[in-house]
Amino acid sequence: MIFTKTFFIDDVEFEVEFDATPFKPARTYGPAENCSPAEGGETDVTSVLVGGFEMLDFLNAATLKKLNEMASEAAPEMFSDLADQAGEDAAEARVFDRDMD
Repeated sequence: MIFTKTFFIDDVEFEVEFDATPFKPARTYGPAENCSPAEGGETDVTSVLVGGFEMLDFLNAATLKKLNEMASEAAPEMFSDLADQAGEDAAEARVFDRDMD
């Protein structure tokens, strides 16, 4: 899933677009056929705008690493917000459907 978030490093504003996968923890209990390794949780910075200009190709490795770390920290909350919004949308749809009957 693609997300966009603004991060600040040393008072510089970076508008970062990144691809993220939701983290699924390992399941290590129960029958073997129900166990699975941890999956997901990866992020990949795909675009960085500074002052409206694309800067991804011009960033040094340390800055890009820091932005990727910040994206990794932000991703779980962003997935949670999406799930919350999906729940709210489903509830509104049920109310709307009920009102239409």
